Amino acid sequence: MVEYYGWANISASYKVEEENLDEDLQLRKIIKDINNKILETKSRTQVQFINGAAILRWEGYINHWGKEIDDVLEIWEFITKTAIGSYGIFYLRNDEADVYNFTIYRMAKGKVEELKDSMLSPTNSIIEQY
Repeated sequence: MVEYYGWANISASYKVEEENLDEDLQLRKIIKDINNKILETKSRTQVQFINGAAILRWEGYINHWGKEIDDVLEIWEFITKTAIGSYGIFYLRNDEADVYNFTIYRMAKGKVEELKDSMLSPTNSIIEQY
């Protein structure tokens, strides 16, 4: 099984500045590009605006790694490159690769880091008993 959970807050820049109309226009274009990428991949997510913030969320629980996960990761990479101020967390557990551990992908300042999970992993002692 493959399970995944994640969110991203979409932002054009990570520099904190006073309200900037150019940045607002840039963010609108970025969101349009992200929505086009979502349509292209047929991913089951959409940009939602929550209290003025552009947010994307993912979750899924599927039998095997396949196009669904590839599409989510493609969108994740696309956001990282086109909206460098975006940040978020993506949790992934693929029991075909590592049955006892989640992998965390952290997006911040235009980079994605792969981190070891210590909150729910190892799953055999924290959330499950074999």
